[in-house]
Formats: sequence, C-alpha cells, structure tokens
Amino acid sequence: MNLFWKNFLGGITSTDKFEQEMAKLGDDMRHYAKTEQSVELAEYNELAHVVNTSEFQQKKKTLKNRKYRDTEEYRDRRKFEALNKKADIRKYYEILHSPELKEFLAFMKTPEAQQLNSAPTENDPDKLKRLRQYSSSKAYKEYTRLNDSYIIKEYEKLKERVSSEEFKQADQFWSDKNRWQSTPEYKQEERFKELAKNPDIAFFLREKPERFNALRSLSRSFIDEFDWNVLSKSNWNFGFHYGNKELVSDHSYTNEQQANNSGKNISVVNGKLHVATRKEQVRTRAWDPAKGFVEKDFDYTSDIMQSAEKFRQQYGIFQAKLRCTGKINHAFWLGCDNKQPLIKIFHFDGKTLRMGRTDENGTDETNVTGLNFSKFHVYTLIWTENELVWMINNLVVNRISTHIPKEEMYLAFNSFITQSQTPQEGLLEVDWVRVYEDRPNPSETLATDKDENN
Repeated sequence: MNLFWKNFLGGITSTDKFEQEMAKLGDDMRHYAKTEQSVELAEYNELAHVVNTSEFQQKKKTLKNRKYRDTEEYRDRRKFEALNKKADIRKYYEILHSPELKEFLAFMKTPEAQQLNSAPTENDPDKLKRLRQYSSSKAYKEYTRLNDSYIIKEYEKLKERVSSEEFKQADQFWSDKNRWQSTPEYKQEERFKELAKNPDIAFFLREKPERFNALRSLSRSFIDEFDWNVLSKSNWNFGFHYGNKELVSDHSYTNEQQANNSGKNISVVNGKLHVATRKEQVRTRAWDPAKGFVEKDFDYTSDIMQSAEKFRQQYGIFQAKLRCTGKINHAFWLGCDNKQPLIKIFHFDGKTLRMGRTDENGTDETNVTGLNFSKFHVYTLIWTENELVWMINNLVVNRISTHIPKEEMYLAFNSFITQSQTPQEGLLEVDWVRVYEDRPNPSETLATDKDENN
C-alpha cells in the first residue's frame, strides 16, 4: 500500500491534528459526562418539561394577550363604580346612617311601636309625634323602597368583592399591560432561556453522544509518557523474553550486524524514548543456531526493551506515537512466551513498513510505503476476539480476521540491522505508549487521558 497520494491529498490526518482530535474527543466526552450530572442540566430539563407544554404556552398567550376590559375584575369594578355614583343609592346610605332612621328602627323594636298605628291626639308625646311624622317622610319611604332590594344586594356584594385584598391584587395584575413579566411562569421561562444559553448546556444539547460510543467502555490499562530516566525504574526490561526463565535473555544474534547492548542504548531524552543504533565496536554474547552462544565482535550496537514482566494484555487498543531514522530495522511489536504468535504494529525495514501478524500458520501482513517515517505518526492496533485492525493516525491500513491470537501479549521496541543491509546508525523515537482494554472503569477511561501535543 503506497500512502503517498493519500497523504498528499489529505487522506491521512496530520499527526498533530490527529492528536488534537483525540484529545478533543476525550475532552468532549468528559465535558458531556460532567454536564450530564450537573444541577444546572437537571434544572434545565425540569423547566423544559414545564415551559414546552401546550398548557404553559396557552397560559402565556392568555396572560400576554388578554385585554383588561375583558376581565371580570374590570367589569365588576366598572359596575361598582357606576352603582356608587347613582344618586338614589348614595341617598339610601345617607338615610341608612342617619340618626333619625336609627331612632325610628330602635323604636320599632319596642312595644310602644304599636302607637304609631293609633289615631294621633294632642296629648301624644313629642317623640311619638316625631316618629309618626318620620314614618311618612320621603326619606323613610326611600329607605323602605331600596332596603333589601336587588340593587342594594348587588351593590353590597360588589363593594365587598372590590374591597377584598384578593380582588385588589387580581385587578392590579390584569390592569398591568406588562402583567406577564410579574408571573412565576415568566421567571421560569427566563430561567429556562438563561440555562439554554449556558455554554455547558448548549454544548450538551448540540452534542451527539453516540460519538463517544467507541470510548465509553474503554479503560486505560497502560501508559508511558517517558518521564523516567532510569530503565530499572520503568515498566520495561532490556533483552529478549522467553517462557523458560533459565534461558539467557540478554544476547544478540550472529546473523545480525548489531549487538544488543544490555539497555545502554535505551534512554529518555526530553520526554521521548530513544533506542539508538550506534557505530561502536563491542564483543558480546551472540546466539548461533548451529553453535549456540558464542562470543562475537560487532561494529554496531542497539537494543531491545519489552514489558513481559510488567505488563501483558489480551485484546484492546495498543498505540504508540513514534518516528525513526536510518535505513535499518525499527519495530514496535507484541510478543508472548514463545516466538509465535507475534504481532507487528510497526516494523520499518529501512524501506517499507510492515504491519501484520506471524504464527504457525505463516505471515499475514501488509506493506506500506509513501510515508515519511522520520516524522511522528500514531500507530494503532485494535485487537478484538474476531479481528486485528492496524491504523496510521486516522487511516486503517490493514485488517485481518483469521488466526487471531488468543493469549496475553507484551509490548516490545527494538532496532536491528540484518545481514543484507548496509550497516548505519539510526534512531527509534517514541513519544508515548498507551494501551486500553474493554473494561469500564470510571476513574481510568480513555476520555480521562490528557493528551499533550508536541
């Protein structure tokens, strides 16, 4: 697979942009999850169930558009004011509260009231004369005409109503053209609008949570950002790994042109792992298939490091951001106690990148060219029960669905020079390594990673 044109035409996202997108996806997921649990969103949702109902909107429409003259309060007040201006009603209440009527009504409750119906005489007391005269007066007749009448009952009823605190409040409310702004519903709607403008809630509402589906179940199981300076204090060991612990792991091969240098060529420089291949003469132990271990002189040194004793995993996502220089072999791979199976996540042979797996069934891999391997890229293996998928940044470059390894495997990095290559110096640089597994863990999800772009 030649990636030149894909890269040239923008088919591969740049490494910086890819890391930014990964970081943003994690940030967005954290942001979404935090907002989802927020008090503000809970309040917004509660208000949404109120404000967006037809009942609420209809009430708002009524309160805003209803005219004061169409209200009962307006009609009752106007009717009361009209009755209050009527001369006969005003006169009635003057008579009602007059001392003459009070005296007369009090007298009518006494036994002497029967004397009013007797024929008048010159010897009648002045009071009886006065009350008899009042009983036939125009004022008393007006009183008897209106007392306990419908119009007075209506007036009294209206007077009581318009004098009540409840009526005064209702009348004041309906007479206010800006009455809607004084309602609890208005406050609810304004709060709803305010919350809708909240940046966190606005983000939450426009976000598509299915964008995070691939991340939700992933938890970080291994990370190295190379903040150590001594290999013994890291999660790595130098040398090869064998299931039989009696086998010597720190050795080289006679059919290679570099000596594995017992970790001396492994260092961390400015937060990046360096596996350096250098031109220097050493005499060291090397494995010869026919003779076993022999002493051999080498003109170049390099190294290998692996996590076999510290970390292994079956299935998951395995990533490293790396680059290499020198037309020799540089590799990032997964191994096990035996030589096979072996998964090549990144194997640059000086010309071509190889990505695939090797086992007792043979080798199944794809070759990649057309990419500048001296620049950082993120190389990813997605390993599931049914599939192996290789990616460079955002681009899938290989997919295998047969003979999927079923055992835990460790991580390894190394550089080496084959017999057929022209020996030269080289450098494998690794900015970071991350591994995820499909096991939710609230404290260590993929979305909690803080990616820093370099």
